[in-house]
Amino acid sequence: MDAYKNILVAIDVESSSKAVLDRAIQLAKAFEAELSVVHVGNELVDLSDPHPKFQPIFWYDYHGLLTEMSKDTLAHFDAMLAEVDFPLKSRLVKFGTISDEVATLVEEKGYDLVVVGHHHSFWHSLSSGAARLMHKCSCDVLVVPLGS
Repeated sequence: MDAYKNILVAIDVESSSKAVLDRAIQLAKAFEAELSVVHVGNELVDLSDPHPKFQPIFWYDYHGLLTEMSKDTLAHFDAMLAEVDFPLKSRLVKFGTISDEVATLVEEKGYDLVVVGHHHSFWHSLSSGAARLMHKCSCDVLVVPLGS
């Protein structure tokens, strides 16, 4: 088996995402791989003052409006990543569904492993972003269980 060299971890801004991030860091260290982090969300916000620490990825929502992640979400994301004791290749934010956006990043950036979390609850079992991601992604996907 070839070693992973380019890992993408998809996290939410919930505290449970720390477990997903920690697992991705363990793998990146073990494989001496580069690690990138993405948050995929659906917040609509003011574009007048973009966040300086993130690579903004702009998109059009379903109404054709140019949007960006909310500043509160970015601030929380930034705070979570400030505690990371591992060099991050990139910090990305995207808008849309996790399966579509992460699968697109895998194709565009050549990630060979995606690490994502999955909540074990009734509602998440009905509509699992992790399950949809596994079907769309062209690379290996590691799903970290996150309680209910």
